[in-house]
Amino acid sequence: MCYTPEEIYKQNKDLLCTNPNEIKNAENFRNQAVTQLEHHATNNDSYDVCKWTPLHFATFYRKKHEDTIVQRILFQYFHSNKISEDKTIIVMASPNINDHNSKNKDSYKNTLIENANLFKTDIDSEDDIRNGQLEKKILNIAGYLIEKKISHVNITYLEAIDGNRYIDI
Repeated sequence: MCYTPEEIYKQNKDLLCTNPNEIKNAENFRNQAVTQLEHHATNNDSYDVCKWTPLHFATFYRKKHEDTIVQRILFQYFHSNKISEDKTIIVMASPNINDHNSKNKDSYKNTLIENANLFKTDIDSEDDIRNGQLEKKILNIAGYLIEKKISHVNITYLEAIDGNRYIDI
């Protein structure tokens, strides 16, 4: 069964946050995540080029930010007439969520997005999370920066996940 956006909203509107402070913190967190993704996707400081594949027009980069490994992949797409203009950022990051995990009560610290540490919220997690049956991963930041150039489109993927192994290149 496929629900419309309106049906999904009606079924879940009781789950929406109504706390004005939490809404403001979520907006600040989102804005800083976008800013940080653009910074790490475009700034070349401290990145090492790990591999360049001319056949696929891709370059793999890696750097260390505090104790977090940040990875970046730059793809170049040369059929830009099929892509819309401007710049697009798609970003994901973890806020400071209390998931009531009984076995992992480590304090959350996002090393890339300060507002993530300020945006604290509780969730009603499922039993497998509460009982510590799942391994906790912290997504500091991940996403795409898509930029149209004159002759091509650059697509940069960036990720920094605590507890995650880096991409073997």
